[in-house]
Amino acid sequence: MDEKKFKDAMTYLGDTNGGSSLWSSFHQPPVSLMVGDHLARSLLGSVKDKARQVWNRTGTRPSLAVITVGEEAVGGTHPTAEEREKRRRGESWFNKEETGRKHGIKVKTINLPEQTTTDEVISALNSVRRYDGVQLMWPLPDHIDSRKAYLSIPHSKDCDGVYYMGLSELASSDEGVTLPVTCEAVMMLLDEYNVDIDGAKVLVIGRSRIVGRPLAYALDQRNATVTTAHSKTFNLKGFVADTDIVISCVGSPSLIAPEWVKSGSTVVNVGTVFEDSKLFPDVHPSNLGSFGSSKLHSSTPGGVGPLSVAVLMKNVADMGMARMHKEMSRPKGGEIERGAKDGRLERGDTNIPPSYITNPRMSPSTRRFAPRFAHRSNHSDSHPT
Repeated sequence: MDEKKFKDAMTYLGDTNGGSSLWSSFHQPPVSLMVGDHLARSLLGSVKDKARQVWNRTGTRPSLAVITVGEEAVGGTHPTAEEREKRRRGESWFNKEETGRKHGIKVKTINLPEQTTTDEVISALNSVRRYDGVQLMWPLPDHIDSRKAYLSIPHSKDCDGVYYMGLSELASSDEGVTLPVTCEAVMMLLDEYNVDIDGAKVLVIGRSRIVGRPLAYALDQRNATVTTAHSKTFNLKGFVADTDIVISCVGSPSLIAPEWVKSGSTVVNVGTVFEDSKLFPDVHPSNLGSFGSSKLHSSTPGGVGPLSVAVLMKNVADMGMARMHKEMSRPKGGEIERGAKDGRLERGDTNIPPSYITNPRMSPSTRRFAPRFAHRSNHSDSHPT
């Protein structure tokens, strides 16, 4: 075969210059399908850029510590993790170490046995306080005091949004508070597809503290009229039929039938169950590209899932950036010496640069504290690399 003709044919089938092609047209999702993969890739691209900035300026990478107790939490230790990961073509919630490595994030995983006590969980959390972000996987075994464990995570390191409900309610605003990653993924998907939330009737099915409840609250903050359904709700079909946006976060296969949905509505699936090597969503389309008479529905897999891990990495990258800015704003040596003379240098201040610890010209008031910090040779040692 003529080499040039073959090359031209391949270019036509799969355009290598980023343009349209016959190949790409075959692989475009139906217009009614909400896909999160492309948005996740864009988000992870910005994560990589931020991680590079942090590395260049601090010599350390943004860092995440993931702690899992037992096998019930839907993460890397879950019995279905390996099979679930096989279904992902890209980054996976079930292998955060690899996802982090690809995008400049240092990820440490700590897997604790089922019989771990509350105090042992807190001890593990305290051992990773130098990491930029900390994630304690949910759910915890019943014998663990979940409230006590989660409150042990510093708010500044809450990359998973466990403080969202409490802090938002106290402040009457969610500004500056990390939204749980799955909730943020849902909101981003709705915004990406220009779904009008303002004034819409929204049904959130499920009321867990990490997805259902905070998602309902976040939608309310966007002026939606929100109804929450749960296992005790009567006539779920009636609620679905009268709703503009349906979001199911349960993990009950085929909970919602296609014929229930309102014409022109939007359906987002969050909950999934993995059985016999197959993934079953709460909302199962009757055929590819349609879910009853809905206008839009999310892909499963490939909808909310890929966005969740991307949002988690984004949060960690942002926390790494915050640390970088904090380190860059620390007083320089001359400022510290002046602070010591003014009496502004407090005993126990660990921000004294190493050069001033050994500088023979340092002021007497600064030298007084020097022996306590002489072993600190580099600020970056206090952060994982």
